[in-house]
Amino acid sequence: MQSEVKKLSLQTGGATVTGALKFQNASAPILEGEFQTPALDSKTLAALAPGALPEGLRLPAASFSFSAQFRPPALSIPSFRFEAAGMTVTGKLSVPDVNAKTPRLILEAGSNSFELSGPADILPLTRGKGLSGKASFKAAAKGPVDALDIPVLELHLELAALSPETLLALLPVEKGKSPLPAGIGLPASLLDFSASKSGNTVDLKNVSVSAGDMRARISGRVCAVDSKAPSLRLTLDTDSITFTSFASFLPGITNLQGKAQLHAAVAGPATE
Repeated sequence: MQSEVKKLSLQTGGATVTGALKFQNASAPILEGEFQTPALDSKTLAALAPGALPEGLRLPAASFSFSAQFRPPALSIPSFRFEAAGMTVTGKLSVPDVNAKTPRLILEAGSNSFELSGPADILPLTRGKGLSGKASFKAAAKGPVDALDIPVLELHLELAALSPETLLALLPVEKGKSPLPAGIGLPASLLDFSASKSGNTVDLKNVSVSAGDMRARISGRVCAVDSKAPSLRLTLDTDSITFTSFASFLPGITNLQGKAQLHAAVAGPATE
């Protein structure tokens, strides 16, 4: 048995979703699909989900494609692809028993290196604020949907320098009070983050942060992450940093000379 819908159109709440579907093998169904959605402004999204989404949210045009096979009770999605705002996410997913009281899943996903300006347009807080840079990520998850282990979680972020005006525009302001002293900006920054989660424990395998000439590394473990008082065991190391590295971003230290290097360690409950 085989059927194919070459052109599919669904209209709801002022939005039109188009796509195509292909179905074959009734005893162990194989389904392939491809869908496209137009850009959705805040008014359309409010009509689709009134009160459920942040005010001012808008979504870019997107496409989604997948292949799936259902061999009861197992569901396998050997490939899926999502594209929006210059970001492409690909991966695969399997659920060994969809009828289980708490289904287990196995997920792998990753992205291309994409420009931040596209996703930044989604939220009012970051829209039009001059946020630019690049990002990419990779992740894997497995286990019950309500208690997933995450053996792979990697993030690479490159952020262009933020002027004092841009940084203030990105931070929430309460009753007209600035959250930062005047003149503070942020140099071009780089973040590499690699961690894993097993049960209630998160291991920070490689966390490195660069901002201008400053370099720092963080490693360690966080236990009981779901509790009210997680237990920390972390270390922080920096390279030797000259004070003049801060001159362009912190007012008042232009003539300050010297260097600093930091090594710090913390251990114990986060509340203490």
